Amino acid sequence: MSHPFPSEDVPAPEAILQPFAWMDASLDHVPIHARPLNRLIGQVMDVADGVRVILEAEQRDELAMSDDESTLFSPLHRSALRRLCLASLQLLSQEASRVSEWVQDRANASGSTS
Repeated sequence: MSHPFPSEDVPAPEAILQPFAWMDASLDHVPIHARPLNRLIGQVMDVADGVRVILEAEQRDELAMSDDESTLFSPLHRSALRRLCLASLQLLSQEASRVSEWVQDRANASGSTS
């Protein structure tokens, strides 16, 4: 029987989304040059800011449409901007993966994987 209110007697269901980490914690101590990481940090900030601005503009347009006001973008432009966001995030993910591999390679080269 399903309980409408959780209590201490009823165990909580296991979360569907479990925490995970992309990076191996054993690599945290590996000495590496900061340039690739600083470059990635800059890219993350730029892409995140750009995607946020686009999503805020899209949200503004949705609110304007529901109020029968004029929008900033046509449906075609909104679609193009959404694809730009997706492509930017995909490229950022690929760059982060590349930097992650670079860190792993440095750890392997120095014998610092433990």
